[in-house]
Amino acid sequence: MVEERKVKTRAKVLRCPNCGASDAEYDISAGGLRCAKCRTVFASPKINTLGGVDELVGEIKSDGANDIEENDFVVTFRCPSCGANVMLGKDAEDAKCHWCRHSLKTAQRIPNGSMPDMVLPFKLTRKEALSRMKIFAQERNFFAFDDFAKGLTEESVIGVYLPYAVIDVRAHIEMIGRAEKTVGTRLMLEGSGYRDESNIVQVYDVSSFGVKRVFDIELDDLTIEASSEKIQYGSSINTTHIINSIMPFDTEQAVEWDARYLKGFSSEKRDLNIRQLDYRLKSQIMDIAKYKMMSTTDNYDRGVCWNKINVEERGIKWKTAYFPVWLYSYAEGGVDKKKAIHYIAVNARTGETMGSVPLKTWMRTLITGIPLLLTLLAIVNMFMAGFDGNFWGRVLMVVILMIITVLTAVIVGRKTREYRNPHARHLYEVDTCMTLKNMRREDVFELTSVRRDRTMISGYNEETRPGSHDFMMDDDALEEATGVKSSDAAKMIGYIFLGILLSGILAMLGLLVFTIVDFTT
Repeated sequence: MVEERKVKTRAKVLRCPNCGASDAEYDISAGGLRCAKCRTVFASPKINTLGGVDELVGEIKSDGANDIEENDFVVTFRCPSCGANVMLGKDAEDAKCHWCRHSLKTAQRIPNGSMPDMVLPFKLTRKEALSRMKIFAQERNFFAFDDFAKGLTEESVIGVYLPYAVIDVRAHIEMIGRAEKTVGTRLMLEGSGYRDESNIVQVYDVSSFGVKRVFDIELDDLTIEASSEKIQYGSSINTTHIINSIMPFDTEQAVEWDARYLKGFSSEKRDLNIRQLDYRLKSQIMDIAKYKMMSTTDNYDRGVCWNKINVEERGIKWKTAYFPVWLYSYAEGGVDKKKAIHYIAVNARTGETMGSVPLKTWMRTLITGIPLLLTLLAIVNMFMAGFDGNFWGRVLMVVILMIITVLTAVIVGRKTREYRNPHARHLYEVDTCMTLKNMRREDVFELTSVRRDRTMISGYNEETRPGSHDFMMDDDALEEATGVKSSDAAKMIGYIFLGILLSGILAMLGLLVFTIVDFTT
């Protein structure tokens, strides 16, 4: 157990360096606080780093990482429609929820959470964010609800500060597992009897190894959501994974907490204590470790199964932050019905944009249903027409229609993923600033065995990533980040061959039925 220490990070109120006034508000176009009296623009100091990651010893908790308690600086509203917590200035009376745009009343105030240590000011203007959102929506307009794009106006785009925990980690990691690689192929006689093509099969000689990796890792500004609702990506009601996917933020540009940056924006309070984020932190550390070790095991073509991962935290520093997001929300079916709420979110620092677009289900069903219906009609016609001179022509038509049906289903399925982006997430394995030290590798040969196929090792650890809610890295993102090619083309070819095979089986069954009928009559 690492020793826990608490440090003070609260800064005094920053005054105008020109006239000494404290009355100022954030000017997004100037990128700093503008004095209300002399109009001088000045910026808050960068957040105290509390030392480098390589110097971390024990557990350090900043003021903003303390357990949640009440304060009097801001007021929190509970939205009665979608349940979100919205923080505004203490003088606020009426406002709108930045998630579903429901009107909030004074009576809906609830106790506040603790203030963060730092804040990243907005960099992109509302117009810039709106422009990115419109481009995103226009690229996904064909299947989308008409009202979704029509509602995308300046008034509907809301700037909001969301709560995050920012963590520096120095850890010692030990990973133990098994790996397999193909060392040769050969032909082998199967069973007894004469040697012919029917009993000669190709087999693979596979060597198994015990693998071990021991190293130190330093993670700088690993960022995790500190809201209980936004950290749950698998919700069937709110597509909150969209918010996660626009990370990372340029945390090195964060300034010391100053409530004046909130003026003109809404915010959502942190409602998770640091201890409630421990599991997510450890899961993401293990995911990062597995990802980084892929480069040390790429010679094992059948993969690696890491059976044991020990993470010893030797130094950890917790900070909390408000990061800026431009948000457009759309309640599918109406706010009061509490159906799925879709978002387009823009990282107000980097411009990264992601969203979930509501689909016209009837149109998707119609497009996939027409070729399927034509295929079924062609099959019925093939059976009813009987075996004549045009029989094989009808079989060819069935095969063509089935291929078209499969291709249509694949294309519509891919388009659906582009509209909903169900696996969009922050690629923390790639984006987190990290340093590996003192790497030690052990690969010990165990045995060679014979396998009949080229499948991956049982328990292949790249199948799931616990820190990302069991979502694999999206194919396109994986290709962009690592150079590993997407498997979509291979899957499509497989579907085509499957369609041809099924069509051939149906044709042979039809031929058999009509042959029997002709013989009996």
